[in-house]
Amino acid sequence: MLPITVDQVKAVIAHPSSDDALINSLIGVVSDSVERYCKRIFTKQDYDQYYSGFNNTELVLLQRPVNSITSITDKDGVASWTDYFLDSEAGIVELRSGYLTKGVRNIRVKYNAGYEALPDNLKHACITFISLLREDRAKERVGLRERNFGDGGTVSFVQTLPWEIVSVLNSYRNFGS
Repeated sequence: MLPITVDQVKAVIAHPSSDDALINSLIGVVSDSVERYCKRIFTKQDYDQYYSGFNNTELVLLQRPVNSITSITDKDGVASWTDYFLDSEAGIVELRSGYLTKGVRNIRVKYNAGYEALPDNLKHACITFISLLREDRAKERVGLRERNFGDGGTVSFVQTLPWEIVSVLNSYRNFGS
């Protein structure tokens, strides 16, 4: 779940009330939606992931920003790589010597990635998304909707998020994974 609190949401939204349970629920909904859309997890945590080597020197980690790398080894733990440059924000590891052995899911990386606190623009986009869901839940303007008519006909529509939210989310999205 994104590191956003009910109090942070209430400080920004119009007409804050005591509907803490609803806001907390919406934080969960927005967290799940944003992480799925961006194809990454934003909360700081440890990862133990496998990547494929192509006799290359560069590895793009799935989660970012990378806070630390514990180890980069082959899947059997025989070979290891310790001399590398890390672009933390991009999640890119570039070996200074050697190469990543060719194979499918044969490179194991243990690392820590994510945010203690979200960047301001991402936090604001998420709070705006929460506010939209909260204010529009009665109007049913956001999300997939279906209406059934008595004659058997149905109408479906999807209301997309405002471009201000989507443009921020796109700047954090993993497009290649």
